[in-house]
Amino acid sequence: MKFGKNSVEADDIWTREQFKAEAARILDVSWQVMHTAEWRLQKQSAVGDAFSAKPPGMNQIFKIKGVVDMAPEALLQLLFDNPDEYAKWNPVIVESLLLERVGERAHVSYQVTAERLGGLVARRDFVVLSAWQERDGALVLANVSVPHPAAPPPNTYIRQALRI
Repeated sequence: MKFGKNSVEADDIWTREQFKAEAARILDVSWQVMHTAEWRLQKQSAVGDAFSAKPPGMNQIFKIKGVVDMAPEALLQLLFDNPDEYAKWNPVIVESLLLERVGERAHVSYQVTAERLGGLVARRDFVVLSAWQERDGALVLANVSVPHPAAPPPNTYIRQALRI
């Protein structure tokens, strides 16, 4: 896979083993970053606090700390189990489709975001490998862009990349 500044080129077809290996990698990297990065408070509010960090070799990343009034298992089900439903509860996403399940705890989905700022920011699309695991009593979810033959780069949207 080749990564450009803002895009992923689908120049090869990944095997199930490659997807699983990438899922394990992004979960490990996410866990390490969450526990080792030097987080700086950006904004405090009554519903949560926003932090940012710039780990070595990575772009700036953000996290929000707050309380979600939902059982962890229900939140995991909402965020992971049904990618076809993302557009129903996430106003940023206008289209979402499950492309492939890669075991019980990983899948590849296709997502399209809404235009923003009155069309100034065009729609973007993503092909996303999502994975989760339980580690030290916490549920860890991670996402990264991957190529998939069911979602070649479109002519109508800008293909965006999630990197980690």
